Amino acid sequence: MKRRLFILFPVLAVVVMTVAFGGGTARASTITVSAPCNNITEDGGTPLSSTDESSCLTIWLATLGLETNTSATPIVWDLEGQSYEVDKGITVAGAQYFTIQNGSFYNAENPDTVAYGGTPTIDLAGAKTYSKNPINGTNDTLQNLTIEGTYPGGGLRASMENAAGILTEGVQNVTISNDNISYSWGDALHLAPYLVPPVEGAQSLTTGIVNLVTINHTGRCGIAPIGVDALNIENTSMSGTGYCAIDMEVDSGNTPVKAVTLTNVTTDSFIELDGVAGPIVINGWTETANEDPDLLDESDRNNKNTVPDLTVENSAVHCGETSGPYPCWDIHGTPEGAVINNSVTLMADNAYQNNTPLWSVGADSPTLFNDDCVSTNLGTYKAGDGGSGAVTVSAGPDFTCPTLPPPAPGDPAITTGPFPQPRN
Repeated sequence: MKRRLFILFPVLAVVVMTVAFGGGTARASTITVSAPCNNITEDGGTPLSSTDESSCLTIWLATLGLETNTSATPIVWDLEGQSYEVDKGITVAGAQYFTIQNGSFYNAENPDTVAYGGTPTIDLAGAKTYSKNPINGTNDTLQNLTIEGTYPGGGLRASMENAAGILTEGVQNVTISNDNISYSWGDALHLAPYLVPPVEGAQSLTTGIVNLVTINHTGRCGIAPIGVDALNIENTSMSGTGYCAIDMEVDSGNTPVKAVTLTNVTTDSFIELDGVAGPIVINGWTETANEDPDLLDESDRNNKNTVPDLTVENSAVHCGETSGPYPCWDIHGTPEGAVINNSVTLMADNAYQNNTPLWSVGADSPTLFNDDCVSTNLGTYKAGDGGSGAVTVSAGPDFTCPTLPPPAPGDPAITTGPFPQPRN
């Protein structure tokens, strides 16, 4: 049986001073704070009901002076394992050098029942969001957190953009690490400028790190980098997303995504590029479901920015869903070329087995498939279809395909080999 104890915590500020005696230079002092709001204590599991502490926490956060904080006094809100219900989310406005760590937030709101489409569980917002030249948050960290909503499943919830697990609005130098985000109605992570009409002086995220994050069941995408610049997504897994795993788009002011690197990322849905102007490097991507397409680069189709430089390497993807004969690799809008290197494409049995194209490449997107392997249990399939772009297939003398497990009894045999040469 669950027990819920509502404990009033006083504000606590502990200053830890560290001095480097050798050089006589004082290091930064860390201020650790505790919130004076009701937390949830239970024997385990998700709380069914409690007190919504959204307002209490947001008002308290506004008293910490986060907008004017400096690197000399980083502020850490250490939850120490506590859990808070925040049905209207918490807003951290213009925070400088601020960390939230070691606890849980539960958002019991059902956005289907409210006119405004829900709220993010944690909103790292800019101060003076609606004014000219707002104050952007800088050097903020969210680590060792569990964030849970109430999304019941059922596919894409396109209108739930506001109802993200974590929303960053114009934050610079943000780290999101070792977090678990589940059942958010919107994107698990929505990294963006301001969700209002374009604000003069507003910026999207620059220099961000997403590391060791687990995402389960969302109403939109796993991660939505909107107009970001210099983002690393590492050692992260996403499953049960309502649409795509990662959705890179221009922001409302038509600022494109620049310089995104994905390393050791596992998804069960595709990656979409739709308004990207900087190099995209994907290394060690595993896509586990029969999803077509696996990589959808449609920048030029929507008359947005193109992807000048796209590299995918050391990856393994599955394709072959039953909704239509869509290509596994759909690449359009990459004028400086795409390189798919040392990667495996598994084409699974499906209703369109004779019509599933391995790639579709646009006329403006010269693409090199280098030392790539295709594994399939289909009798036949198309090497490429739906595009007129130049495709080069190359296999070096030391090319080898990985060893795959044998098919289940009664399943067609799996054949494995290098990518086929493009048709004339």
